[in-house]
Amino acid sequence: MFNNIQLTLRKRLKIILPFWVLIVGYFIILEWVEPIPSPIWIAWVDQFIPFIWWMIIPYYFHYIGLILPPLLFKNKSKLIILRETSILITLVCYMSFIIWPISASVVWNVIEPNHLDLLYSILLKNGWDQNSFPSMHVAISCFFMWVFAFEFPKVKWGLYIIGFSIFLSTFLIKQHFIIDSIAGIIIAYAGFKYWIKKGKFDHDRKDNN
Repeated sequence: MFNNIQLTLRKRLKIILPFWVLIVGYFIILEWVEPIPSPIWIAWVDQFIPFIWWMIIPYYFHYIGLILPPLLFKNKSKLIILRETSILITLVCYMSFIIWPISASVVWNVIEPNHLDLLYSILLKNGWDQNSFPSMHVAISCFFMWVFAFEFPKVKWGLYIIGFSIFLSTFLIKQHFIIDSIAGIIIAYAGFKYWIKKGKFDHDRKDNN
């Protein structure tokens, strides 16, 4: 069971800080690990998926979601378990990026000039195309989506729409292969179930956030 200690914003920020620091390691991996060519079979489905340039807008919702946990969760134990689960998900993704750093350049090459080129230019840095399998973007975003929907059921459908739009955006803007995004959402759901089990939250829904 978890305790119901309510924290100040400063203390909540301190709890979530290790996760925020860890995700900076993503850029270290991009610089350190050399990408390898992606197997031909991985991109087979993606050739039938259209490029929808404006879907980069929901793609960026992910970054808003990263700052929400300490703002929405005042309960110490829930925030700590969310941090631990987020770190676990991140480490699983990092391990894959290091062991199997497949390049996403095959789908990147499909991206066409559009009205939001500036947003694309931030993502498509030369030599940073090994962030493919799984999509950590989806894994973290959809994990947060399920957790937030569980905690705030009155707005769960809005959260589902946002989370699913982020999932779709990753392969519709050709940042990822669809297999990356599917793997990401599976990891996200596994992380959510772990969060539930770790905190026994099914039995404590009446407690404050």
